[in-house]
Amino acid sequence: MPDDQSRRVVCSDARDRLVASIVVRAFARSLGFPPRACLELAIAAAELASNAVRHGGGGVLDVRVLRHDARLGLELECSDEGTGIADPDAAVRDGWSRGRTLGPDDPWHEGLGRGLGAVARAVDELVFAPAREGRHVVRARRWLPRPRA
Repeated sequence: MPDDQSRRVVCSDARDRLVASIVVRAFARSLGFPPRACLELAIAAAELASNAVRHGGGGVLDVRVLRHDARLGLELECSDEGTGIADPDAAVRDGWSRGRTLGPDDPWHEGLGRGLGAVARAVDELVFAPAREGRHVVRARRWLPRPRA
């Protein structure tokens, strides 16, 4: 799949979140995203990769250039073989993880429950797609700002 319009990061280890972050940040920069947007997309990629490893037993992050009319954007599509996200609306709320609200006594290794919320804040569109071929898919899209006339 990799070419000048796409990148693929296999997410099988917690360290792969760093690889995903670096790849997406460089790719976004090459498309002309402003520095802050590059950083936000890198954070989104790291969170998606981390979730694929933690909750899905590993997965794949595909990064693609989007073109729609005169618009240019970037899509992060993360897929894994986990159980999926039962309640996407709750999952993007800070403090929600593994199907429940985290409390003050939850261990730190369980996370803070802010990952998908950070992804939602970093992108223009976040879609939890139906499972296909036994894989659960999350798509995050961010568009380059339109030039001012």
